[in-house]
Amino acid sequence: MTHQTPLRTENESVLRILDGAARCFGRRGYHGTSMQDIARESQVSKSLLHYHFDSKEHIFLEVQLRVIREVRARITTLVAGSTGGAPLHEALAEVFAFFEREIDQIAILLELRNVLAIHPSFGTHLREFREAVIQLIVDGIHEVLGSAADRLILPPERLAPMLGTLFHGLLVDLAFAADQRDREATRQVFEDFELLILRALLIDAA
Repeated sequence: MTHQTPLRTENESVLRILDGAARCFGRRGYHGTSMQDIARESQVSKSLLHYHFDSKEHIFLEVQLRVIREVRARITTLVAGSTGGAPLHEALAEVFAFFEREIDQIAILLELRNVLAIHPSFGTHLREFREAVIQLIVDGIHEVLGSAADRLILPPERLAPMLGTLFHGLLVDLAFAADQRDREATRQVFEDFELLILRALLIDAA
């Protein structure tokens, strides 16, 4: 049965499936994991799996989205009580560190674009994923900067897509880095951008 309504992430069965899928992807990788593997690991029937999710790609996106929500929560806790430009600096650094730690899993997102050629209907899930990520970034900016977010030169709603594009580019560079030198070069690009954005965007928040 094809999933027709917005996914209820608080649903007990959905949570069990996402937990099981995360373990499967972690152990076997994306390509080595099947829907049957996820159903078995989650201790649910395959029909229930298909009731909530259209495909393995759909499940993977939801697993990644939950991880991103957890990263945002961690950033919010990390910067609590910080002042001045420190919150944005620490938030950006935490996101990049997350990319470095989880690059193998996150890089699969790049491969999923090819799925569109085979399953055009999957484009809906990919668009929903992008929109959800952008909204998480917007919410994160407000949580990290508090009232200072209102004094940014660019409003959070315009800053968020820009940050999304930046981190997508960094993700591509990290995914295709051949050695430590390439990874260090990518980190330098991130640090240069961070310096620019802290000076340019927060000039009115000082």
